[in-house]
Amino acid sequence: HHAVRRMTDALLHRGPDESGHYCDESIAIGQRRLSIIDLNSGRQPIPNEDGSIQLICNGEIYNYGSLRKTLEDRGHRFVTQGDVEVILHLYEEYGTDCVKYLDGMFAFAVWDSSNNRLMLARDRLGVKPLYYVKAPNKLIFASEIKAIQASGVIPIHLEESSVVSFTAFPAVPGPMTIFQQVRSLLPGHFLVSVNEQITLKEYWDVDFEKSETELLPPEDAIEVVREKLTQSVSKRLMSDVPLGAFLSGGIDSSAIVGIMGTLLDKPVKTFSIRFSGSASMYEWFDDASFAVKVANAFGAEHTELTVTGREVADNLLRAVWAMDQPSGDAIQYYMVSQCAADEVTVALSGTGGDEVFAGYEWFKEISKIEKIHRLTGFLSDDMAIMLNRKLGKVKRSSELGRLRSRLRSFLAGKKSFRNRYLLNRRLYFGDDYYYLFSPDLIARTVDFGPFWEPQIDTYCNRVKDVHPVNRMSYVQLKSDMVNLLVRDQDAVSMAHSLEVRLPMIDYRLVETAARVPPDYKLFGNREKHVLREAVSHILPEVITGRKKKGFIFPMDDWMRNELKPVVESCLSKGSLEKRGLFNVEAVTWLKDQFYSGKQPFFKVWN
Repeated sequence: HHAVRRMTDALLHRGPDESGHYCDESIAIGQRRLSIIDLNSGRQPIPNEDGSIQLICNGEIYNYGSLRKTLEDRGHRFVTQGDVEVILHLYEEYGTDCVKYLDGMFAFAVWDSSNNRLMLARDRLGVKPLYYVKAPNKLIFASEIKAIQASGVIPIHLEESSVVSFTAFPAVPGPMTIFQQVRSLLPGHFLVSVNEQITLKEYWDVDFEKSETELLPPEDAIEVVREKLTQSVSKRLMSDVPLGAFLSGGIDSSAIVGIMGTLLDKPVKTFSIRFSGSASMYEWFDDASFAVKVANAFGAEHTELTVTGREVADNLLRAVWAMDQPSGDAIQYYMVSQCAADEVTVALSGTGGDEVFAGYEWFKEISKIEKIHRLTGFLSDDMAIMLNRKLGKVKRSSELGRLRSRLRSFLAGKKSFRNRYLLNRRLYFGDDYYYLFSPDLIARTVDFGPFWEPQIDTYCNRVKDVHPVNRMSYVQLKSDMVNLLVRDQDAVSMAHSLEVRLPMIDYRLVETAARVPPDYKLFGNREKHVLREAVSHILPEVITGRKKKGFIFPMDDWMRNELKPVVESCLSKGSLEKRGLFNVEAVTWLKDQFYSGKQPFFKVWN
């Protein structure tokens, strides 16, 4: 009982309005509530009619109205007016299949005392997080790792193989976390624990292979995407508290704000970030002027936060606390969430649009790479491996050394799409593993291997026979989007008691996008073509015609100026030696190369 109270205390930021607990001889559960629907009677845990089943849930169930009516017609009695209670009664009707009826973002736990069964479930696209630890005679779970740590039930130690993975990717790949024993429940999965026996099951996945046999006619695709996106935004407007939207001026957030403007009878509250400074590079990073154009077009109540490198430095420790795990990408969401939380409790965000509708540059790159590899079919795998080994002996400093990395990457990519994907997305490669890390860490992680990512193998195998654009989309949805963008956004927004909803990854919209012909998503060199056309009737051409830029801070400049003390402190010789994870000489060289403009900032920042 004391442990679960410590855990809910650690999650005060996620639910400052209310807390509730339930304990019996087998289980102790608790929940912190951020009141959004049914402000007066939605306290959790929620019991069923006879008290034999208890529910706690973080998230929203968008189709609760229709589900509730069906369940009431079948004789179920509800004790709240809230949305999540339907899970409890669906479980009574359908057992673990209850999750298939839900449309929403959620992480929930159902305790069925009659059957000594615990069910944990996470929504289809992983908008809401759920972590767990299986220990002797215990299963500990929470929305954030810091709550598991606060339980005091088990010691938490660094998972060094996850450090290796994080260095290669800008996030720790699930189900691993940065801590030993702690695992994340993967999106679209549920876990059942009965008498200490744990079963994991995947209940949803987007089937690109099947979808490619049911492609929408191009003339219908625009209208269908428009309809599904409008429905997705509409259902996410349910709220009994103030609601708004992040607005970057890009196509995704602008589309959402535009649709909100047509659906709401009051001005949309929008929030964006501008960077201070006079350097020309700030103009490249500054999307604020485009955000203002969209806000003005729809009469939005627009709030703009000006962020400086000094403010990022001042907020950095708090942001890292909020992240729970290392991230190369969370600080900007932390700052805009801080701004929005002053005025609203719920914000809609455009996150996920690039993965669903082929918005990133690497969709174009992977398409070109796939064509090249098809043209070089005469080069056998064995011949490619032999040439790669020979190139490995060439010194990096030689004339051929300039081409060495590109040639080796190409030859390694001969093996599979999985290799080509990893070569395209990783920050570091196999050779770097032996240079970047300390000899001691290499010895301890040698069985793990250089930058191994087992889940990528699984995901690439699932889509090995589909179009390259769809392959990329699927693997991105399952990896970078969940592990980095979605995870970060939940962690840092909830640190400000702000709930963020993501219309672009509504599962019905994702399933629809899978049926859009790939060359209608990437139309020549025009990314997100079908989405641009679907919202062209409400957005100005200056927005629909913009190239993808991304929501990123001018870290390159700040790390040479306002954030330089952070870089120098964290990557000092003494600090590196104390941690014992990295090769001091390699990191010092990397840092110096960054200062001289020869290495990108993100390798140093990560």
